[in-house]
Amino acid sequence: EEAIDTTLDYANRYELNTHCLDLSDLRNLLRLLLGNNIFQHPDLGTFRQIRGLAMGSRVSGTLAILVMDRFERLHIYRNTSPPFPVYVRFIDDTGTIANSIEDATNILQQLNTKHPTIKFELETPDKDGYLPILDIKIKIHPNGHISHKLYTKAANKGLTLNATSHHPSAVKTAVINNEFKRATDNSTPDHLGFSTTTIMNKLTRNGYSTERISRARTKERRGNTGRDLQRQLVFKVPFITDKFNGQVRTALKRNKIDARVVNPRPPTVLDLVKTKTEAATCRMRQCPVPYLKCTSCYVVYEAVCGICQATYIGSTIRPIHARAKEHVTAASNHDRSSALGEHYELQHPTQQPNILFNIIKHTQRDELHLRVTEAYTIKIRKPTLNRRREEIGTGFLA
Repeated sequence: EEAIDTTLDYANRYELNTHCLDLSDLRNLLRLLLGNNIFQHPDLGTFRQIRGLAMGSRVSGTLAILVMDRFERLHIYRNTSPPFPVYVRFIDDTGTIANSIEDATNILQQLNTKHPTIKFELETPDKDGYLPILDIKIKIHPNGHISHKLYTKAANKGLTLNATSHHPSAVKTAVINNEFKRATDNSTPDHLGFSTTTIMNKLTRNGYSTERISRARTKERRGNTGRDLQRQLVFKVPFITDKFNGQVRTALKRNKIDARVVNPRPPTVLDLVKTKTEAATCRMRQCPVPYLKCTSCYVVYEAVCGICQATYIGSTIRPIHARAKEHVTAASNHDRSSALGEHYELQHPTQQPNILFNIIKHTQRDELHLRVTEAYTIKIRKPTLNRRREEIGTGFLA
């Protein structure tokens, strides 16, 4: 419950984008996710986790960050300076520096008195002097020199995108090169050979031949000329095979169409069940658009100056009341980075903002579709306050 309460507190305090869910919806969903983590022991039977966050759950990392942030605000950074010379954290992995095991133990004891369930553990260097943290092992030599190398936990299965997976070859090439980049980034020169060998073995276990890996590495060294990315037209086709992609490129070239072929990501189960576009109730203080379904998301909207009838058209993936509030604030402050703010500074400098909002179009929950709809609406309606060229031009290929 602490993780849920912390999450809802942050969402309410900072008015975070909750994708059209109200706080009661979030609480119910989090209770469903966190209260049904079931695991099985081969000898002892089936269990349900009642404390902590499940490893592998997509929400665990975010909740851990929020809970640890609150813990640090209360116990680490509450004073003007932290009680330790160095304190760093990545999600729930924390690190500090101590001169001896005794000092490290004292720090551990201090931290473990702060919270009834959050307990820290002490990790010390191995017999070679290397301390594992995240995916590296690091050593500080007596002369101050720092060495580090790639580290893989014993529980890591060494899985990555398999060579036989149904993905474009460009994706697999990127996987290979990203793995080697990780080895390079995480290793000092004296350990680069060890780290690259580790990655080579990992890729081999996932079905990549030495020849395939070598081709990918050669392509990486040659670099990308960027020509494909500079092309204005995008031709989207579902991925079938690399051969089919090649045939599409050949057909485009034969017809003198300078376009790049893109394989869009197929919809996931999550995409298919995203149907809710309105939250049940508005929880915003002093909602600027109570006359609308103000929690509607993924909408194209119109803002009309109530003084001179000048119009502005925009779009938002967030609840419309959040975007409307930003517009009203910008107009009140005469913020020239905003079209409405500049309008009120130049045309109505002594008057309070009077802006009416209207939802023109609800779109599907896809940001590209939303932006295209916005651009098309601007082209048709020709609003007077839109400053950028936002109409649909030749850059779109249906």
